Amino acid sequence: MKSVFIFILTVFFFNIKLIESFTGTVTLVEDNYSHVQFCRPTFFVNVTSSEMLSTLYFRDINGATNGPTFTKIYSDFISPNYYLSGYLTSGFYQPNPTSTLHGKDVTYGNEINIQAVIDYVCELPPIINITEPVTIISKPLKLETTFYVHVENLQKRIQLIDSIIPASSYPFSISFLGSEPYFLKFNLICEYSNIGAIVNSEFLTYHLTYDVSTNFTLNIRSPIKYTLSTALVKISQFPITPYSTLNNWDINNMVFVNGTNIDPNLFFYGVYNTTTSLEKNQFFSLISGNNTNGQFLFVSSSFPVKRDTNPFSLIFGLYSYGFHTTFANSLITNNAIGSNFVNLGIVSNSEPFVMNNFYFTCFYPDNYKLVIKIGNNNYFSLVYPYGLKQLYSSGTCKYDIKWAKGYDEVTLLSDTGERYYNGPSPTGITDLVPPNFLDFQLFYPRGGDGNYAILRAHIIDTASGFSFLYYGGNYITVADLINGTIYDGYYEKLIYVTFDTTCKIGDLVTNIASCSVSISDVPSNQNIKYYYGVNPSDYIPYLVDTEFEITRFDFESSVYDLSESGRLVTFYLNYSKAQSDIPISFFLTDRNYGDKYIDINSKSNRYLMDKDLNLFKITFYVPPKLCTGTLPFLIIIHGKQFRNDYFYSKFGDQANLNVFSKDCFEFPPRVTDISYLKSDPVSLDSNQTIGWQITINSGADIKISYVFLHVISDLDKKGYIFEYYPNSTEFIQRIEIDVSPLTTPSQTFKIYNATCIDERGIRSDLIDSYKVEEVYSQSPTYPLSISPFYLFDSTLFDIIVSSPFIRESVAPTITLSKLPYEYIDDNLQLSIFFELITTDNVAISINHLPQVYLEHSSNYGDLQIVQCNTNNTVASLSSCTYYITCKVEYGYGIQNTVSASVYGVVDTSLNVASYSSLSFNQTFDLTNKSNSKKPSISSWTPLTPYNYKLTLFGRNFPTSGGSAYLYYTDSDLDNLVALNYIYSSSVMVVLEIGPGIKPFIVYTQNSNNEKSNKVEIHYLGNPTSSSSSSSSSSSSDNSTLPPVLCLDNCGGSSRGTCIPNVGCSCKSPYSGLNCLSETIKVPKPQTNTTSPDSRNEFPVSGSDIKLNTIISIVALRELDYQGKQVSIHYFDIWNFTTISPTNFTYSSPVLKNNQHVSNISVSMEWHEQSTTITFAKQNFTINPSTLKYYISLDKYPFESSLNTLDLIIKSTLKSSQSDDVCGSKGFSLNDGNDYMTLQIGKYSFEGKFIKKAILNGNRIVTINNKLLNDNEVYGNTTIAKEKDSSNQQSSFISIQIPRYDLNVLLDPSFSVLLDSNESSKSSENSICTSNKSKLTAAQIAGIVVGSVVLMVILCLFVIVRFSKSDKFLSLKIFFYKLFKRFKRKY
Repeated sequence: MKSVFIFILTVFFFNIKLIESFTGTVTLVEDNYSHVQFCRPTFFVNVTSSEMLSTLYFRDINGATNGPTFTKIYSDFISPNYYLSGYLTSGFYQPNPTSTLHGKDVTYGNEINIQAVIDYVCELPPIINITEPVTIISKPLKLETTFYVHVENLQKRIQLIDSIIPASSYPFSISFLGSEPYFLKFNLICEYSNIGAIVNSEFLTYHLTYDVSTNFTLNIRSPIKYTLSTALVKISQFPITPYSTLNNWDINNMVFVNGTNIDPNLFFYGVYNTTTSLEKNQFFSLISGNNTNGQFLFVSSSFPVKRDTNPFSLIFGLYSYGFHTTFANSLITNNAIGSNFVNLGIVSNSEPFVMNNFYFTCFYPDNYKLVIKIGNNNYFSLVYPYGLKQLYSSGTCKYDIKWAKGYDEVTLLSDTGERYYNGPSPTGITDLVPPNFLDFQLFYPRGGDGNYAILRAHIIDTASGFSFLYYGGNYITVADLINGTIYDGYYEKLIYVTFDTTCKIGDLVTNIASCSVSISDVPSNQNIKYYYGVNPSDYIPYLVDTEFEITRFDFESSVYDLSESGRLVTFYLNYSKAQSDIPISFFLTDRNYGDKYIDINSKSNRYLMDKDLNLFKITFYVPPKLCTGTLPFLIIIHGKQFRNDYFYSKFGDQANLNVFSKDCFEFPPRVTDISYLKSDPVSLDSNQTIGWQITINSGADIKISYVFLHVISDLDKKGYIFEYYPNSTEFIQRIEIDVSPLTTPSQTFKIYNATCIDERGIRSDLIDSYKVEEVYSQSPTYPLSISPFYLFDSTLFDIIVSSPFIRESVAPTITLSKLPYEYIDDNLQLSIFFELITTDNVAISINHLPQVYLEHSSNYGDLQIVQCNTNNTVASLSSCTYYITCKVEYGYGIQNTVSASVYGVVDTSLNVASYSSLSFNQTFDLTNKSNSKKPSISSWTPLTPYNYKLTLFGRNFPTSGGSAYLYYTDSDLDNLVALNYIYSSSVMVVLEIGPGIKPFIVYTQNSNNEKSNKVEIHYLGNPTSSSSSSSSSSSSDNSTLPPVLCLDNCGGSSRGTCIPNVGCSCKSPYSGLNCLSETIKVPKPQTNTTSPDSRNEFPVSGSDIKLNTIISIVALRELDYQGKQVSIHYFDIWNFTTISPTNFTYSSPVLKNNQHVSNISVSMEWHEQSTTITFAKQNFTINPSTLKYYISLDKYPFESSLNTLDLIIKSTLKSSQSDDVCGSKGFSLNDGNDYMTLQIGKYSFEGKFIKKAILNGNRIVTINNKLLNDNEVYGNTTIAKEKDSSNQQSSFISIQIPRYDLNVLLDPSFSVLLDSNESSKSSENSICTSNKSKLTAAQIAGIVVGSVVLMVILCLFVIVRFSKSDKFLSLKIFFYKLFKRFKRKY
C-alpha cells in the first residue's frame, strides 16, 4: 500500500510540474489581407525551453486555438536547454488580434504559455480600382492564356477571389490563379461550347468579388478578331488522306492557309468531333510573309489512347472565332497493334534487400512509347539495349531488368492507354513513415560563380533507415554522411544550384515524402521558405529568397528589325536584394512551344551583375526573320520564374521585346523529297546498297544546321545513325545501308526517328519528347513537334528486304569477368574494369557493340544505372573480346551490392543475347572503394590581388585535426607554408592566403596524413604578357574586355578611327594596331585537295623577295578545369569538297581513345576584294587577298562539364631575304579581336581571331585565343619542334572553346601586310641577321650593355685618378656630351 501511495504522489507531482524556462521569438515570413475578417499569416518560430515540447500553437484572446497545431518541429538539446524551430500558420481576426504562443511538453502533456512578442496586425484588403483596360500581349492566343494584372496598392496577397461574373455572355471566361504583392494572376479560357453567344464589343468585362462586399471590374481588351474582313484560302492540309496512328507521334493535324490584310488578333481553334474536350496546346500563327500577305499554320493533335484494342477514327474540324462553320475536315484512322504486355513475372530472392529480376514480354516499343515505374519512384524509359533479353521475328521481345525488391509493385505504362500494375505485396516491412528532418540548411558561399551551394541536413529514420534526399536535381545519399548512421545522421554535400525547390526524401522501403512544410489552406508558392538555421544566433543566408521587388526593366530599343539579319539585343534589369555573385537566368522562349526546348538549369544562360553599372545588363542574340510581334521570354530570379507578360504588366511597352520583319519565316526544315535507292521490296541476289535519297529544305535563305536520322529494322533495334551538319539552305543526301545475301537476313528497315534544326534553333521532330504519363491522361504540357516528313505517307519510310540468308536460332554466349585492378582519381571517382568475351556458333556481329551496365539500388525499388565504356580489342568471326571500363561517382554502391549486366550482344543472324550477373551470383561490394575518405579538391573560388581568402570545394576535408599547405615550385617542397583555416566543413574550406600575385600550389591533409590532390591557383586581375593571352575567357557575351589604347592616331583619319578603350578600327586595306600596315595583293593559294592546310609562295612586286605562308589546323585537345590535357587528336585525314572556285570544304573525324566521337568541318574562302561578312551577328571587314576560315565542331563528349577544348592552328611566314633582316612575332588585342602577327622585315603575316563563337547554333559567347609557348606546344604533344630564325617565324594559336552541347562555330582569317614600321632589333622577341654577322637582337643588346659597362669602369678610373686635376672639368664636359650622343642613338 505504501508503494502504491508513493507512486500516486509521484505521478501527481510530475503531472503538475511546470517547465522552468521557456522563451521564444516569432518572425512573420508571409502575410495576406484578411478574408471575411480573418488573416492567415505564416510565422517562423524559435523556442528555447528547459523541457522537450511536442506541439506549438497560437491561442486567441478567448483562449481558442486559432489555426492548426504545429507538430513537425526541429528539436535539439544543447545543455541545459532544448531548441525548437519551424513554421507555424494560424488564423488571426481583424482588426487587432491578441494571440499568445503555447506549447505542450512531451513527457506530461502540460500546456505552457511561451513568452514571445507577437506583433501582428490583420489588415483589411484594399479597394482595387483598375482604371486601364488590361492588354493580353501573348500572341498567338491559345485556348488557355495566363496573364497578370498590376495593382499598385496591393502590398500583400489576397487570399482568394469569391466570384467572377461576366457582364455579358462571352466565349471566354477567366479563372483566378493567385496573387502576390502588386499582382493578380488569371487564366483566360476559351469556352468553345459557348461560341454561339458571341457579343461584338470592344472589351471583355468581368465583375469580381474578393471579400464580402469588396469588388472590382476587370476590362480586357478583346484579344480576338470578331469578324473576318477577308477570306482565307486553304493551301493544303495534312494528312492529305486518312493516315494511321500506328506511329503514335504522327498525330498532328496541320492546315496551311493564305490570307491578306489579316488582323493579328485572328483566332482559330480545332475540335475533334469524337472527343468531348479541346486539345489545349493547339496553335494558329503566321509562319511566313506578313499580316498584309502571309501564310498561316494551324496545328492540333489528338492522343487516341486504347488504339491497341479499339480502332477508331477522329474527325477534325477547324473553326474561326465568330463563324461556327467548318473550315476544314480531315480524318485520322487508328489501327490496332494488339495487346502490348503479356507474360509478366518477378524472380525473387529469399533474402530482403537484394537485387531481383523482373521480366515481361511485349511488342518492341518502336511503334509506341513504354515507361516503367518500380515502387514509388519516377517513371523511366528503356533505351536500347538496356533490358532487352530477346527479340522475336513476330515483333515481340522479352525484357529482363534488375530491381531491388521491397514492394512487389511494378507499373508498365504505354501511350496507347494500356497499363499493367502488379502489387503492392508487402514483404514483412513494418516501416510506413518517411524520414524526418531535424535540420535543413542551405549555405551559399559568397564570391563564387553562383552555381554551387552547400546543403546540410540532420535526418532521422529509426525504422528502416534513410535512403536519399532529392533537392533541385541533386541527390544526397549515405555517401554524404559525415557523422552518425542512416538512422540518425548528419549529411553534407556541395550541390549544383538549380533554383528549383523540388524536394523529396525517402527511406530504404521507399516511403517517400515531400520536404515542403505543410501549411493548411495556404496556396503552394515559393514565398514559403524552409531553409533555416536551427539556432536563432546562426545566420544562414537564404538562397531562395523571393522577398524582393523588380525595380527596373527596359530594352535598349523599342523595336528590332529582323528582316535581313539577326540582332544583338540588350536589356537592363535590377531588383532589391540583388547581389553581385548571385546570377539570374534569361531564356528566349518560343511563341508556340514555350520553354519546351530549353534547359532551365543551363549555366550558359546565367548572368551576373555588371559591377560597373551595379545592375544586370544582359545581351543576347535574336535570330533573323522572326515574325512581327512581341517575343516571349523567361527570367528566373532566386528560383522564381517571371514571364514577359509579368514585366509588361508592371513596366508597360518598354518591357516588350518587339520585333519586325518585312517578310518573316518561322517554319522548321522539312523533307521536300524522298525516294528509294532501290525499288521496294528489295530481293537480295547480290551485294546491294539500299536506303533513301532525301532532300531537306529550310526556306527564306535560312541555313540548316543539323540533321539526324535513325534507321532500324524489325530485327535490328540498334540500327544505323546518320548525322549531318549541312550549313546550307538545301540539303540532298543519300541514306545508304549496305546489305548482302551472305550476311543480311530478311527484314523490314524503316526510318524510326528524325530531327532537323535550322541555324536559329527552330526544329522538326519525327518522335516527340512528350511524357507518356501525360498522354495517358490526355493532357500534354506542350504541343507536339511538327514532323519533318509531314508531306509524305509513312509507307515510304519502310524498305522490305527479302534475302536467301537463313537465320540460325542459337544466341551468342557471354562471359564477364572482373579484372583484378581498380583506380581512384583525384575527384574520388572509382574506375573498375571487366573483360567481356562473346562467342557464337557462326559469327558475332561487329556492328553491334555490347554494353555493360552497373546497377545499384540504395532502397527498395530505386535503380541507379551506370553505362560503361566498351573497347573492342580482339575479334574473330566467332569470338570477340572486349575490355570494359566502368567509372562511378563517389559513394556509388555504398548501401548495397552492385550488379553488372550485359546487353546488346548480337550475332550475324541478329539473335540477341544478354547476361545477368545475378544468375551466376556475381555481385560487387564497392562500399570501401567508392567511399574513400581521402580529401579531394574539385574546384575553388578565384583569387585576386586584393582578396586573401581562398575557398576550396571538394570532399572529405578535415573538420578537425587537419592541415593545408602552400608551395610555389617543386623545389619548395621542403619549405611548405602552413595555412590557417578560417572555416572548415566536409565539402568546403576557407583558407587565409597571404598577399601576393604569384601562382602557387595548395593541398589539404587530414589527421591520418592522407593528402588531397594538388591544385595550382592563379590570381585574377594580373596583367598578362602580350605573347600569351590577350584577355580572359568568358561564358557570356557581356564579358568585359581589357581597355586598349589607340596608337599613332590610328594612322590618321584616312586609315582608321579610334574607338575609346577598344582600339583602332582600320579602314580597308589597312590593318594592324595602329592601321599603319597595308594589305598587299597576293595570288590565291593553290587548292589543297587533301587537307585545309594552305601553302602560298609568291614574289613580292618590285623586289626580289619571295614570301611563303603556311596555315595548318594541327590538333584538337581537351583540357580539364586546371588546364591539364585530357586527350589530344591530330588531324591527318580530310574529305575534300569543292563549293566554288574560291570556296572549299574539308571534313575530318575527331577521335578520342581511338573512337570516333565528333567531326570537324572547315570551309575556306578566298576573298580577292574587300568585303563585309557577318559572324556572331557582328559585321567585320575582310581586306582584299584574305583567306577566310569557317570552322565548325560537332557535339563532343566532354569528360567533365568543367572541361574545355583547344583548337590549335599553326601559322608560318618564310622569306627568301636572309641578310640584314629581323623576324619577330606578336599577339595583341585590338578592336575587340585578337591579332597574331608574324613579321620578317617590312612584311608580316596577320591572323585575325574573332573573340566570339556561336554555340549550339544560336548562343554567342566571348572566347579566348592564346599564343602558345614552346612548353605548351611541345610539352604534351608529338608536334615536331621548329626553331624560329630571322627569316622564318611560326606561331601556334590556341582557340579556347568552352563546353557546348550541339556544335560550335569559329571564324579566323589570314592576310599578308606591308608594314610601315619594319621589324628591327628593337622589336619584341626579334631575331636579327646582317651581311657581316648573324647576331640576334639579344646578342647585340649584350654587346651594347658590355660596352657600356666597360666605358663606365673606365670613366670611374679616370674620375678617381684625375678628379683633383685642373683638367677634370673639360673631361666631365667631354663624357657628358658622349653620353648624350650614345643615349640618343640607342
